[in-house]
Amino acid sequence: RHALVIDHQLRPLFSFLQAHTLPIGVYATPADFEGEHISSAALQARIALATERAAGHLTTQALAVAAPLRRIA
Repeated sequence: RHALVIDHQLRPLFSFLQAHTLPIGVYATPADFEGEHISSAALQARIALATERAAGHLTTQALAVAAPLRRIA
């Protein structure tokens, strides 16, 4: 399992693309699923935590949105 791929590969890529990232990631393996359903309680808890933190971040960002950019050329 390569759980650190989020921190060592994806975060730098997203940073290069100037995307906002959160200091939490969710990593799952096929063993965490039964068909299309999540069977791992630990994974469900991690998803809930990440969702909670993302919702708080999105609310903060929505309040800080600047005026639309003007086209220069």
